[in-house]
Amino acid sequence: KEEAIGDYNLLLYLERENHCSRAQAIEKIAEMIRERTEHFLTLERQLPQLCDSLSLDETQRSILYRYDTDALRPIMRGAYDWDQRSGRYTASYLPLIDDAH
Repeated sequence: KEEAIGDYNLLLYLERENHCSRAQAIEKIAEMIRERTEHFLTLERQLPQLCDSLSLDETQRSILYRYDTDALRPIMRGAYDWDQRSGRYTASYLPLIDDAH
């Protein structure tokens, strides 16, 4: 979509900057998502130790865990849910991408 209107997105950026194919750029984005998700999950697992190191009381811990559950996780999940519901990255759209390059 962005390419058709002369706009820019991460996929197009990676193609140009890395001089790679569309498939390679897509794989790079998937790798970036995997890495960032793993990093988030690793940090999330370390929350109890963080709370201990900061000597947070139960109220403070509850606020931190609620922020994780009610804000951080939904933000990360929201992009995935939007992709699934929008139809932008469905199989019917993907052949258009392949035909473009």
